Amino acid sequence: MQFLVIENNRSALDLLILALRTSFTGSTIAPKPGNTTDKWSSADALLAKEAVDEAGQIIFCDLALDSDDPADARAGLERVRNLFAIKPNATWIAYTSFTEIVELDEARGLFHGILNKQDLSRYRTPAEQAAFVARIVQSSSAQRTGEKRAVYFVEDSLGMRTFFAVFPDPVLDELIAAECSQWKEINICALSAGYSGSSLLAIRGKKEGVPRHIVVKIAPRRDLIERESRVLNSDGQFFGETEEFSQKCARAQEPKSLPKHFGYYSLQGAIAGPTLAALYADEPGSMAAIDGRDSGLRTLIDIELVQYARGWKDTVNEAKRRSHRMGLSAVDKHRAKKTCHDLPEMAEVISDQGGWAADWPKPSELFSRIDRMVDRWEVLLSSVSPLCWVLQHGDLNPNNVIVDDAGQITFIDLARLDHWPVGYDLCRLIIQFRIRLTDRNRGTDWIQNNLGRWRKESLFALDGTADPAVTLCTPATVCEQRLYSWMKQQSDAQGLIQGARLCAVFDLIRIISYSDLSPYKRLWAALELWNLAELLGWQDNLLV
Repeated sequence: MQFLVIENNRSALDLLILALRTSFTGSTIAPKPGNTTDKWSSADALLAKEAVDEAGQIIFCDLALDSDDPADARAGLERVRNLFAIKPNATWIAYTSFTEIVELDEARGLFHGILNKQDLSRYRTPAEQAAFVARIVQSSSAQRTGEKRAVYFVEDSLGMRTFFAVFPDPVLDELIAAECSQWKEINICALSAGYSGSSLLAIRGKKEGVPRHIVVKIAPRRDLIERESRVLNSDGQFFGETEEFSQKCARAQEPKSLPKHFGYYSLQGAIAGPTLAALYADEPGSMAAIDGRDSGLRTLIDIELVQYARGWKDTVNEAKRRSHRMGLSAVDKHRAKKTCHDLPEMAEVISDQGGWAADWPKPSELFSRIDRMVDRWEVLLSSVSPLCWVLQHGDLNPNNVIVDDAGQITFIDLARLDHWPVGYDLCRLIIQFRIRLTDRNRGTDWIQNNLGRWRKESLFALDGTADPAVTLCTPATVCEQRLYSWMKQQSDAQGLIQGARLCAVFDLIRIISYSDLSPYKRLWAALELWNLAELLGWQDNLLV
């Protein structure tokens, strides 16, 4: 390849030349380091002397040679148009901080790619900078030559639909080109609903006949995914605090920028294997598959319980910790209160048709109590005895656990890694199993009222008597019984159990608003909220 850099700032020039030398050994690069171009007339001469008129010639061009401001960059478009006319068959890449200028209609026909100076400067090492520049060059060259992109299949799901509501269609082309350019039989699925603004994607395929699998977190802004790439590093927030637990956490790599200002992504380590959700949702097919699935769940529970044994109390910062980790945001409250307005009518219809048990609270009373629970959440949160805290995943749902062939597990998506009340991870996993697996087969939970059947196994009653072999949701029951058994053996057993119930209430308040759940499942969650409020002794606090 031949490279030409038209740039007036020496540090920016030398940085790019170093990255090109690192990634494209043996290529021709002009000008030499330190030889900046600070006039458009000089750019004309440099182009005529050093560049050839073919796609293999890569030309990086700053837009603001006269001065580094947006007005000069906008005026520079006309200058670039004149240069482009001299070498129209080359590959042109805008090397600029003013990416919004390049995205204007009149600029799109000039450039085949954008190298954002600010994005380049965020990479810490020369190797990272070189890899970033190489991706931009490859993507721009493919755009220039019309190279056929890799073929991939996208599995339809709520998560993928949310993804495409945030990102334009070509973003997957750019992601595949950057990380999976030589793969075949590529399949992409979403591992999250994408409600947080970022999406977690699993990409599977084959490279030279060998199965490949990566997990990618992608977001429109860098700050949405940057924290989790550092929290467990030597300079991170929780370094040295986790031991066995941290060894099972996939380290997220430093965020990388997608071309054309599409956003940022982070690889979640080299992970092979299906998610725990996939293993329990699909027919296992063989005893080996069942053993591997169940072994993975047992391993997960063991890791969590070992971590829980390290829990500690913080009497000085207890109120602050509760508010930080278990406070309801304005959005949480708005969604919950809207649900309290929308769902009672459906519950009344079910009641009129005989589908509402006589010993359940009346629908109007049920949702009035939940509405008051949301209004008085701060008071209720402070009413529970001091909690025991420990570092946990924070979003432990079955899609965030990868299980390999040996039944070993890896936690992915560490966005909510933080100190939580002991038991929070398993409480969340239990609820997610129940709402995602129970009656999921053929979507029967959307069309059949199974509230009575579901309510025979009250959530977090924690009596430990259910038989996992005949329960509605075996993995949830296994988790619940192991958690209950462990808590009963601790000196502060009742405090730990109440803490677990509080964790369940915190999650259920948000779950009743999940738009991807059947209304029946949301009503089940509401009824469980009522029951847990009774177990927590909140009745008097929820009176009108």
